[in-house]
Amino acid sequence: MVDHIKVKLERNEYVRFNNYCYKNDYFSENSAWDKSLIVMAVVFFIAFIVAFQLLNITLFQLTIAFIIASFLFLFIAVRLLKTFNRAIPDEGGYLFCEKEYRFDEIGLHEVSKYGNALIKWESFKFVRTDGDLLYLFIDRVFAIIIPARCFASTEESQQFVRMVKEKAINLVK
Repeated sequence: MVDHIKVKLERNEYVRFNNYCYKNDYFSENSAWDKSLIVMAVVFFIAFIVAFQLLNITLFQLTIAFIIASFLFLFIAVRLLKTFNRAIPDEGGYLFCEKEYRFDEIGLHEVSKYGNALIKWESFKFVRTDGDLLYLFIDRVFAIIIPARCFASTEESQQFVRMVKEKAINLVK
């Protein structure tokens, strides 16, 4: 039986968690297409038709405009990627410090150099795995991240997941 786990999260594990959330659309309330995106696509399509038909734009001019727009898009995409890479918490901060998790009937007790916390079992929304990472979601964008290396064996990891799923009464399927 697992009674406690020591976790020291690494930067790449946090990046994987963010990618997992984006990939699975956890950051938005609804997973349907955003209406503003559809409206923008329709407006762009209508503007394209109008420009091509009414303004007598040649294919050469359209090609040059497309190349310039592509470079502008790449520039913006690179800037966004740089911004996302800098949006990782500080190395010596709370997220990357060593934490110890203990478990009892009330919930999960977290102890770190920054203090103690109790997370009740009914707070957990879903339990997910992504390769060697275990995510205990408390909210759509907040999860306790536990790497597989924190467990002594695969069986211990599976036993822990079963325990959380049994005790967490508000899990979304």
